[in-house]
Amino acid sequence: MPFWGETDPPPPFWGHEPVPKIDADTAAMAIEKGALLVDLGTPDDWLVGHMPGALLVEPELVDMELPEIDKERPIVVVGRDLGLAEEVVASMREKGYDAAVLDGGVVAWRASGRDLVRADGKPVR
Repeated sequence: MPFWGETDPPPPFWGHEPVPKIDADTAAMAIEKGALLVDLGTPDDWLVGHMPGALLVEPELVDMELPEIDKERPIVVVGRDLGLAEEVVASMREKGYDAAVLDGGVVAWRASGRDLVRADGKPVR
């Protein structure tokens, strides 16, 4: 029996409600329909490979960049660290953003047969 009781819901994630996670196919459909793709990473990560059309947001600068992101647009957050991506999405949702995490990040994106691109726009091989 879990510590929170058999009939009770699980405790919230890090003091937040659990964040929505979507798979690569769902993320691709959302992006095709106009969702913003936010890549949590460093410029070095970005140069090596990122999802086409993604907006690079460095994790330590999220709070500074949030005001520039449209709250009316759904957001898919991809990160190389799933825990960090979940924490950022939880924070965004508390501030009124419609955001979800790409479960598995760039690895899941690649595993679904989709490309990553380098900073020059050429596909990563």
